[in-house]
Amino acid sequence: MTVAVFFLTAAVFRPEPVSDFLYYWMVAGAPDLYHKGGVVGWLFAPVKAADIAPYWGAAALNTFVAILAIFAVLPAGGKRNSSIGLVSWIGAAVTVLAILVAAPASALVATDLMACGTFIVGMRLLLRAGGLPPRRLAVLAAVMALGLSASLRPIYAPVMIVCGAALMAIQCDIRVPDLPADRWTGRLRAAGFGALLVCCALLASNLLERGLLSHSRTNEYAPGVVRAVVSIGHDIGDGKDTCGQWSESRARFGLERRSEPLIPYILERQREVGWLHLPALYACKVSRLISFRDWFGSWLQGSRNYSQDRILADSMGVDVSLVDEAARQSHVFRSDAAQQAYTERARLVSRVSAWIGGILQGLVLLYLLASTVALARERSIAFGLYALGVSLLPAVALIVLHGVFFEVQARYAFPIWVLPPVFMALIRRVSNSASSAAAAAGPAAPDVV
Repeated sequence: MTVAVFFLTAAVFRPEPVSDFLYYWMVAGAPDLYHKGGVVGWLFAPVKAADIAPYWGAAALNTFVAILAIFAVLPAGGKRNSSIGLVSWIGAAVTVLAILVAAPASALVATDLMACGTFIVGMRLLLRAGGLPPRRLAVLAAVMALGLSASLRPIYAPVMIVCGAALMAIQCDIRVPDLPADRWTGRLRAAGFGALLVCCALLASNLLERGLLSHSRTNEYAPGVVRAVVSIGHDIGDGKDTCGQWSESRARFGLERRSEPLIPYILERQREVGWLHLPALYACKVSRLISFRDWFGSWLQGSRNYSQDRILADSMGVDVSLVDEAARQSHVFRSDAAQQAYTERARLVSRVSAWIGGILQGLVLLYLLASTVALARERSIAFGLYALGVSLLPAVALIVLHGVFFEVQARYAFPIWVLPPVFMALIRRVSNSASSAAAAAGPAAPDVV
């Protein structure tokens, strides 16, 4: 299904890369222009070298990562009863709808789906690396997957540390349930091991970033990326619908202040908003972030009428003609009639995507609730609530980071809704595996006096 939906989107729309997506396509053929995006240039370099259209390359890469992520969360064998069967059916529905709402991004030269997918794969490998006994190959694979995710979307870095430690701790509780005296020691050791592996992944990602910047002629512009999104993130706008919304003037302000230390720059932006107004800003941004229903559909419309050639050129310190030439080379010619049909299809997809997104949000909440109840019945109420808390950690972390520091876009809300059911599915997978192992071992032999 993933292959069909993603490639059908590419075939029907053939979206052109714009804004950051155009930059990623440019750096695939010109690594000396690198200043953000991690390994995205490497991933698309063979596509560009083979003269394959960007939308076909994006569809292939996104499909591959999405399939890996789906296999990572497939349920393991274990106990079977009506409640677990119902949870599995809800989980399957969540997976199908997540594929459908992600489809509009499948043909975009973007990092969103690949970063989220490798994050999921990395968390699954992390659990496998922390199994009994630990698996060295899984350790290496987990470090590579999480490092790749952090390279593509650096905002995942702090989320990985917290979530990796929490997942390893709850896995320890599941696998070693009968040693209450050593439980906290085991939790701390498992959490420390998970955090250590994540830190190794982040170190590898950082070293890779430094290597990419060292071979770039635009590396001096890299600090402006974070300062631009911080500047946008502290724009209260109308206090309702435009807080934290992208603004060229705010982005330019951050780019021009790229040489300033980051922490003083953030504090200055907070003082600019006013300490008394910061809670209102944060509340507004969080409200916008969780209210999005169409996470990617609008970008299909934008690929035909949304352009930032001038600021994109300024962010790299190159002449705008270089950006214009890249846009011209990736342009998809359409007649006026074809363009009108494209626009109508894109609007329809955006509306349908918003409708599906609303259903998905409801099913995500239902899945989390049903899984919590199932785990509570299988183990204990405390464990069910514990699993729910761990599952919500990635969403809470991303909401805090975007709500407090960075800008708000619809596409940034996608992992906020997708990652909690993924984490719950991973926890259920470990729980089912432990139940299967216990059932295979059989009851303990009685003591003979």
